[in-house]
Amino acid sequence: MHYKCKGRTVVEHRKDLFKKKGNMNYKGITIYFVSYFTAKEKATLKLAAQDAIERLNSLQTSFEILEENRRTGRRKNKNGVEEMRRWLEKIDYSVADLDRLKVIHVAGTKGKGGTCAFVDSILREYRITTGSPSRVGLYTSPHIKHVRERIKINSEPISEESFARSFFKIWDIIAPEGVLDDDNRPGYFRFLTLMSFDIFLEKEVNVAIYETGIGGENDATNVIQNPIGTGITSLGIDHEKSLKIASHMRPSYFSLEVRDGEGEGATIEEIAWHKSGIFKAGCPAFAVHQQPIAENILRHRAQEKDVSLAFVDIKPEISDIKFPASIYRNNASLAVALANRVLDRETLQRNSNVTEEMIHGLKNARLPGRCQVLKDGLSEWYVDGAHTKDSLAVAGQWFAEATKRRANPIFIDLT
Repeated sequence: MHYKCKGRTVVEHRKDLFKKKGNMNYKGITIYFVSYFTAKEKATLKLAAQDAIERLNSLQTSFEILEENRRTGRRKNKNGVEEMRRWLEKIDYSVADLDRLKVIHVAGTKGKGGTCAFVDSILREYRITTGSPSRVGLYTSPHIKHVRERIKINSEPISEESFARSFFKIWDIIAPEGVLDDDNRPGYFRFLTLMSFDIFLEKEVNVAIYETGIGGENDATNVIQNPIGTGITSLGIDHEKSLKIASHMRPSYFSLEVRDGEGEGATIEEIAWHKSGIFKAGCPAFAVHQQPIAENILRHRAQEKDVSLAFVDIKPEISDIKFPASIYRNNASLAVALANRVLDRETLQRNSNVTEEMIHGLKNARLPGRCQVLKDGLSEWYVDGAHTKDSLAVAGQWFAEATKRRANPIFIDLT
């Protein structure tokens, strides 16, 4: 079957995908990426994007398997970096290619997504005032409405066509028969991480901001070997079963004696050890202040990896910004330090001052699902995705403060 598309003849049969930049083949229909689409192309593109999402969702680990992994202590994440190296090679990239992204890499228990959003917003202000950096990638999780929110360029989610093109490019390489082997496939998060690398490299972003998934040492994003800066946000107890370290592998500088089989999960020391796995030799690291036992681990890890580590104090220049909660001042101060690393590399700024662009960026940052107020007619919804004991306390304090002048506020737990 043939039909005409902008003067070209499109043949309905399966061709090798993405041989030519600017088109994709979906179920035999070639879609050319130009400045506009016909109604038929729009419909086909919508189907392709939806098909991509359905296939991506099939890579999520089922609840039953997750429960079995928790029961047996199996840690799928332990080989994450090595597996990512292998998948990168399959889609014709090397680890060295990721150096072109000039990555800011952020780990932590609480606030890492917000910190990444602050860095992105600061760089957006510099793009407006100076034109540089002209293209900034942002990779965070989870998403609120649509999976494309996880991969952004210049603060906007990637388009449906970019999403579909990258997805099927990778899918057709690692699943040439259309089906992935259950025992030899990237999971949901790893597949999206591969997509982010592919999209950012193809779009030639000037800098990319990456939030880790779980931990740091074995996280899929830790395949990045030469970031330009790393950051550690507030540390606490979360994902403790995934981040537990076997007793025979515990470093000698750990102060808490925990033997295998004791306790439910990882200690704060083990969590700090995993998170600081993103430290890389020769790359400066920054962290918010932690409880002393966690700071001690971060210092030891920095020494092991030959990394200069600086603990960031709250910047007095941001004291007048009305953040929803005081914890945001820590994240904002860390973001300023990380943004300065980017600006230094872009030769826009060679000091640690808090500039007017930074103030505007922090004020204008969008943090959906984090201390967010939504208005619906006469109702106001106070929304926060807190899921740890510490973050629940912060969310509760914010809610109490924000509604103290309101009559009979109602608290709804959606967990």
